[in-house]
Amino acid sequence: MGHGSDVSSLMTTAVFDEDKDQFILNNSDDIKAIKFWPGDMGLIATHALVFAQLIVKGKTHGVHAFILQIRDANMKPLPGIEVGDIGPKICFTSKDNGYLILKNVAIPRKNMLRRFVSVSQKGEIKVKGDPKVAYATMMEIRRYISCTYPKIYSSAITIATRYSLFRRQFQNAAK
Repeated sequence: MGHGSDVSSLMTTAVFDEDKDQFILNNSDDIKAIKFWPGDMGLIATHALVFAQLIVKGKTHGVHAFILQIRDANMKPLPGIEVGDIGPKICFTSKDNGYLILKNVAIPRKNMLRRFVSVSQKGEIKVKGDPKVAYATMMEIRRYISCTYPKIYSSAITIATRYSLFRRQFQNAAK
């Protein structure tokens, strides 16, 4: 809730428990840590891709992605998970945006997405390539928005302006 695009400051944590070979996910310590606005999470999602600060042996290793089952087959939240719809959204009522609160939710080590970074059963971190590459998609989308949409809008404004100059509305109205 309190971060937006400031990914490196996410407060959700994934602490590795070597003894049980699992991660413990939490974001309930501060209201700013709650996941807020994820699409389709409010009512219909059964799983989520959760980004969290990876903590191994007390050391933080940055933000990483984890697959998390949030509801059972009956659509009931699993233990330690509070999930729901954020309510009506102006002009966006068809979208099922939700929130997610995690309280000591255990997931297997294999649920960490491991393309660039992995954690062994002994808690050893292995880096493959440059993890910063994962931000490339986000940056490409932002570039697309800032470069493409102004062109689309300028075309629409040009068409509307030209059309308004030659098409008279209410021709029977008093002059």
